[in-house]
Amino acid sequence: MKKILLLVLIILSLPAANARDATDEELKAFFSAINTKAGYQAGLDGMIEIQKTSVPDFYLFESTFRDWIEQYLTWEAVEGEVMEVYRSYFTGEEIVKLTEFYLSEVGEKYTVKLPFITKESMQIGSTAAQKHQKELQEMIRVKIELLQKQGIYKPRQ
Repeated sequence: MKKILLLVLIILSLPAANARDATDEELKAFFSAINTKAGYQAGLDGMIEIQKTSVPDFYLFESTFRDWIEQYLTWEAVEGEVMEVYRSYFTGEEIVKLTEFYLSEVGEKYTVKLPFITKESMQIGSTAAQKHQKELQEMIRVKIELLQKQGIYKPRQ
């Protein structure tokens, strides 16, 4: 019985033993296939658009916010760390297969449409949050009262 269990464990570990990390070149090809740099920028732009709709005086600070992004949040500044994230979830072989998919017709369409889908989805979430802001304020008020009665929370003066 022990020999069978050992054999099963060895067989199950074989694929993992053959897995290798994706190379920088494979990841850069993947990022190119999915147009990551443009998608990343679109995400930042979407974040700015959401701020414009949810922060009344944001227009006064938009240029400062954009300057900060251009200085500290460029794709080049984060690419290496993003590569490590992908390496933690995908093997080199999987990255190659993903790249092949994204270079296909449907993969290319998905890549083009994803920033728009993401932006619209984020806007839906933001609108839903704004719509129910009063409910959140009431829930927080009730929680504060409870915490005050329990002596856990004291408002700052």
